[in-house]
Amino acid sequence: MFSNKFLFATFLASILVSKTIAQPPEDAAGGADEKPLRCQNKDDKKLLPSATSCPNELPDAACEKIFAADVTPEGVRDPNCDMAGMEEIALKCSKRCGICCENPAYKCNDDPIYATTFCPTQKANCASNVTAMRDMLAQYCPATCGLCMQGSCKNVMEGCDDTAMMCNDATFGTMWKQQCARTCKTCTASTKPGTNTECGDTADNCAQIASSFCNNQWYEQNHPGFIAKKCGKTCKLC
Repeated sequence: MFSNKFLFATFLASILVSKTIAQPPEDAAGGADEKPLRCQNKDDKKLLPSATSCPNELPDAACEKIFAADVTPEGVRDPNCDMAGMEEIALKCSKRCGICCENPAYKCNDDPIYATTFCPTQKANCASNVTAMRDMLAQYCPATCGLCMQGSCKNVMEGCDDTAMMCNDATFGTMWKQQCARTCKTCTASTKPGTNTECGDTADNCAQIASSFCNNQWYEQNHPGFIAKKCGKTCKLC
């Protein structure tokens, strides 16, 4: 008797293979030579916002030396970015090459409710040491903060976005929701932006102490909710 995990893995493989086979053939008039789009709009081939939303993992100076030309808004990259054998280095210079959306840490989407309003204001908090803050951003603004592989809300299995239709499958849906929690939107609920009723600036000096207080791990561990209650507005926790 085959185990559920074996059947699950076999079924996933069959879906991914079928998607590959189902891809339309390249245009005979030279489409085969056309470079694949990378973090680009399908219509005009211009860069998507997610193409340069991350920092380079290598020092900027090193990326500039390896990839002499910066990516343009029209999606024109330094040839080395697409060179075979340079894939790993290119990912470490994702911003320079304009391929942040291919970096696993950024290869997901922000919650659509907060993607254009809340998330853009949270970049300064992306590296927060406050567990509640980081977990909230990992769930609602993972692409903005590069937290797609972190936090309690994440996909454990590869290929989740390509097999999202399986989240509600009668046979494998339950397992898919466990392995692809972010894609299936079945994560355990965390504090949502703007839903904490005990959140605001009740202290008079929040602006002065923000740099040391907002990300204070000691308060978070020993007095959960204290930071939000005292300087929640300044610390952008409300």
